[in-house]
Amino acid sequence: MQPIAADRRRPRRSRGLPRPRGVDAVRFRRFVLPTLVGAAAYFAIFGGEYSLLDLWRLQRQHERELAELKRLQDSLAVLRARVDSLERDPALIERLARERYGLIREGERLYLFAEPSDSAPERGGRGEQARNVGAR
Repeated sequence: MQPIAADRRRPRRSRGLPRPRGVDAVRFRRFVLPTLVGAAAYFAIFGGEYSLLDLWRLQRQHERELAELKRLQDSLAVLRARVDSLERDPALIERLARERYGLIREGERLYLFAEPSDSAPERGGRGEQARNVGAR
């Protein structure tokens, strides 16, 4: 028996000329794949609803908000301590009333010193005034 002749193989389904294999794979590896990776990286950094830039901005804003929260909590603690001292210390209330509102006890004198104004020149008078407020 003789072997089958080389030209007697099964008929081909495609009628075109056979392409050398591997050309599409090289083109894919050299051009298409880097383009797809670059587009995906660009979209991850700059595109989409939550890009990396947006996430970095949100991270910095979150850190700023935490610092502001810490500052406000410290301020709140100071204010609560002041409220507590005002509620429990009558001497502090009396001192604040004297300093802020000029309140005096019966028989005391209140001396007010006028500050010279910057725009008006000083005249020959005394730079201070004294006044007897009397009892309230």
